[in-house]
Amino acid sequence: MLLREMLDREYAPLRMLKPRAKVQYDMTLSRWAEHLGREPETGDLTGLAVQSFLAARRQSVSAGTAVKDRTHLVALWGHAFHSRRVETHPKATLPRIKAPKRVPKAYRVEEISSLVRVARALPGTWAGVPRSLWLACFIRLAYETAERCGAIRGLEWTEVDLEERSVTFVAENRKGAAADNRREISAELAGWLDELRRYGKRQVFPWDRHETMLWYELGKLTAI
Repeated sequence: MLLREMLDREYAPLRMLKPRAKVQYDMTLSRWAEHLGREPETGDLTGLAVQSFLAARRQSVSAGTAVKDRTHLVALWGHAFHSRRVETHPKATLPRIKAPKRVPKAYRVEEISSLVRVARALPGTWAGVPRSLWLACFIRLAYETAERCGAIRGLEWTEVDLEERSVTFVAENRKGAAADNRREISAELAGWLDELRRYGKRQVFPWDRHETMLWYELGKLTAI
C-alpha cells in the first residue's frame, strides 16, 4: 500500500490532522519519493530504508528538519504496525536523531520597524488583499502578540475586537490546542487591521497560495 494513500485514507482522518499538518506529512513523503525514485510503500518501512533516506536528508537540511521527517515516518510506521501491514515497530529498529538546541535569536525593535517599512512598499495582492497591508499587519501582529504563525494564519474577524483593541487566538489554531490566548494590540495596529477588514474576507489573513509559500515570502522580505 502506498504510504500517501494510507495517510489520506486512514492516518489523517483518525488523527484529525489539521490541513497544515497534513501538508508537512505530504512534504516528507515527497522528499522520500524523490530519494527512492518512486512513491514509498508500506514495504519500505524498514530500518535500513528509512535510515538511508534520513542520512541523505542530513546532508542537505538541518538536523531539526531531519528530526521532523523522522517523526512523520515513525508515526506512519507505527500506524502500519498496529494495522498489521508491517511486522516490526519503528522504535525497535530506528535510532533517534539528536538535533542541537540553539539559543533563540530575536529581532530588535528597529529591525521589526525596518521589515514593516519594506512590507508597506511592496506591490501586488494576495487573495484579493494588498500584499503590503497583509504583510505589515501580519508582522506587526506577530511582534505584538508573540503568537505562532499557524495561530495568526487561522485568525478570523470574529476573534478580533478593534474597539477593545484585542485579539483572541482560539485554542483550535494554537499549538497543543489547549487554551485560547487573548492579547491586546496597539492603537496603530488596530487602525491597520481596520483597513484590512474593509476587504470583506472571513479570515484576517486570507491565503490563496501553497502553504509553504509564506515562509518563502518572509525569507525574501528579510533578505531585502
